[in-house]
Amino acid sequence: IYYLKQIINLCQAEGIELVLLTTPLHSKYIEKVPKSYIEAFKTEIKKNRFINLENINLLDSSFCSDGDHLNFIGASKTNEVLQTRI
Repeated sequence: IYYLKQIINLCQAEGIELVLLTTPLHSKYIEKVPKSYIEAFKTEIKKNRFINLENINLLDSSFCSDGDHLNFIGASKTNEVLQTRI
């Protein structure tokens, strides 16, 4: 959260338009992220322009084994949705 705030502040100071992007995560991965971090993260991104892709309906087979990254299938689907929201 600290570094996210630093990036946001730097972009504002330099007049750079920042668009934050939330991407899909596997439900098993999300379960392991501390709730306090999720809330702090959501508070920060809501203060800025952001595109929310975290709720795209993806099958388990769309994720890499770490649950934090998408494979080609998941990335392709996410990219399709992203293009409609830009």
